[in-house]
Amino acid sequence: SPKSFSIQTHVFADKKEKAVLIEARTTALQSTLRYIENSGMVYTRKGAGGTIREPINKLTFALFAHTTNRTLEPQDHVHCLLANAAKSADGKYRTIVWDEVLKNNKYIGQIFRNELALEIQKLGYEIRTTLLSDGSSAFELKNISQNLIDAFSTRRKEIVELFKLY
Repeated sequence: SPKSFSIQTHVFADKKEKAVLIEARTTALQSTLRYIENSGMVYTRKGAGGTIREPINKLTFALFAHTTNRTLEPQDHVHCLLANAAKSADGKYRTIVWDEVLKNNKYIGQIFRNELALEIQKLGYEIRTTLLSDGSSAFELKNISQNLIDAFSTRRKEIVELFKLY
């Protein structure tokens, strides 16, 4: 989630607003996970040597929500663990092939950010479009200043400095 979303949700929001914002994030995440399920990016294999691709029926995800980064600054994010088995059309459970999910990780992140931006705007929040370092689009809440975002982004600064060493 964008830093401003994290600040609004975990610093400024009262209990009721926080619940609404978390629900918006959950809705965006569910939309993204449904996309992964329905896109054909994940499939099972069957037959001799696993040469036959079988569409999956349903994936199993375990979700772990976190509210801070490693320096304990607000950073709303969810770790999604994908079980390595899916129910195939024939009702049998098989291991999955999910290489395309890994290849499309940035694209999937963009889908999530787009979905979250839509959900946030439905709630009446104004956003401003931003660009990430890889050139993909993101957003921040208009009511959260860039100075405040920067103040709560010391972990990012640490990572940037680490990359300068290599």
